[in-house]
Amino acid sequence: MPSKPSTTSRPKSLTAYWDASRRTCIMVRQAGSDVLHIPLVTGKPLRIMSTKEPAFNVLWKPIPDYPIEKAAKIMLRFTQDLGATKDVMEALSGVVKVSSAQREQAAAVLAKVQQPAPKAKAKGPY
Repeated sequence: MPSKPSTTSRPKSLTAYWDASRRTCIMVRQAGSDVLHIPLVTGKPLRIMSTKEPAFNVLWKPIPDYPIEKAAKIMLRFTQDLGATKDVMEALSGVVKVSSAQREQAAAVLAKVQQPAPKAKAKGPY
């Protein structure tokens, strides 16, 4: 017996999305009622985030006629300055070529960002 088509069809591969403020994300895949995506957040490392589908649909809309290769290349450049998790690099490598040097750079920046700031030593009798 054929299954009922989904009321919200999600692409099978990575897709570029934007919000009302034109911030972007790449939708990686749907996992049950969760949508896994990589949002580009200014000044923060790239991570795969999980958002419930209804909330995702309210916030994010597909970017019409925007090549995913271009979006992935842009995000790949950001990984070199902001850092990224291995999962992000793996997802991007499904669309664009990601070198081992780029993976290492993203991991190094992420490790540096994740280190807690050193505590200031108290000076004087205070």
